[in-house]
Amino acid sequence: MMMMNYFDYDDVNLIPKYSDIESRSECDTSIKIGKYEFKIPHIPANMESVITPDICKELATNGYFYIMHRFIDFESLTEFISDLKKEDLITSISIGVKKEWYDFIDNLIKSDLIPDYITIDIAHGHSKMMGDMLKYLKDNNVSSFIIAGNVSTVKGTEFLLENGAHGVKIGIGPGNACTTSHNTKMGTRGIQASVIRNICNGRYHTGRYCNFFIADGGIINPGDTAVALSMGADATMCGKLFTGTDDSPGNIVEIDNQKLVEYWGSASSHQTGKKDRIEGTKKLIPYIGGNFMDRCVFLKQCLQSSFSYTGVRNIKDFKEEVEYIIIKYN
Repeated sequence: MMMMNYFDYDDVNLIPKYSDIESRSECDTSIKIGKYEFKIPHIPANMESVITPDICKELATNGYFYIMHRFIDFESLTEFISDLKKEDLITSISIGVKKEWYDFIDNLIKSDLIPDYITIDIAHGHSKMMGDMLKYLKDNNVSSFIIAGNVSTVKGTEFLLENGAHGVKIGIGPGNACTTSHNTKMGTRGIQASVIRNICNGRYHTGRYCNFFIADGGIINPGDTAVALSMGADATMCGKLFTGTDDSPGNIVEIDNQKLVEYWGSASSHQTGKKDRIEGTKKLIPYIGGNFMDRCVFLKQCLQSSFSYTGVRNIKDFKEEVEYIIIKYN
């Protein structure tokens, strides 16, 4: 096995540079995913404890990218797509890889309800079941921008891209409510930033791939997105950063005069009661108040400030110009 130095987001400091930017509002944080442009590179995690159909609709209405989670019955998910299409909004969903999902896609094709974005969302993306689903979507000429994941290696990323994925979710087990690392010892917990750099640095030089890399999990602080971009990622998927608001899906509880909000991993048995879900847990996190849109604005402002410290005005220039110091290797 090749040895390399590993590190995480907290082990990286970004270096300020000369700047002629007078206000962070001059900085453009927008990204393009496929055919469409969105205001920020932060993607709310496609988890039951983070996203809801109503929040998805609000995000789409206001120019933010979203991915609806897959833990919903097929009828409701179909209705969700139909409702947003009627309002001429971007449609973005998650699917699994079991037989029933093939039937679901078949029905979407027959009903002319193929969404703009499909994320194939499974714990281990470097697998035959993932490859089969990617082949099925390709063989059926599904026109969606396909995001697939999750993977944590160059080989896994190449596998997804070679089989037709347009975007890749990188990260196994680094999430706050994920117990994959504890229960299986697999994944990128504690080394996520270096894994992102290792995968994104290649950018698949042959030019054969349309690649869009999402750093998924381990984004604890707003500045971690700036670090992920500096490592080569195109976007980040954040769970905890988008929770704790008044419109969060989790219940708000009060303990010792402190307000807390429920937050759980998608592979958690605590919320669903399904005992075979062993790679997630349920937590209480601090209540921050406000609403989901407030968080989007706050995260945008944080990234704009990162750009202004670097003297750049957009993501492309930031990724080219930013310098960093790794202050600790694992």
